Amino acid sequence: PPGVDALVARQALNQEATVQAALTCDRTLAFDVFMNDPLMGAVGLAEGRQLFDDMVRNTLNYLPEAWRG
Repeated sequence: PPGVDALVARQALNQEATVQAALTCDRTLAFDVFMNDPLMGAVGLAEGRQLFDDMVRNTLNYLPEAWRG
């Protein structure tokens, strides 16, 4: 239904972009998706960048080599 579609569309698009960012090791796209999450609504750009960088740094052992660059 249209009402449900509006609720699901943002999350579905974010999930697709997350997979694309992961497969291409695209930090810019990954950060954009991270900041587009509804839970990040109250977080500013600078704080979001710090959170994202910390997340990537803390998971580098599990990420492909391309994320280290």
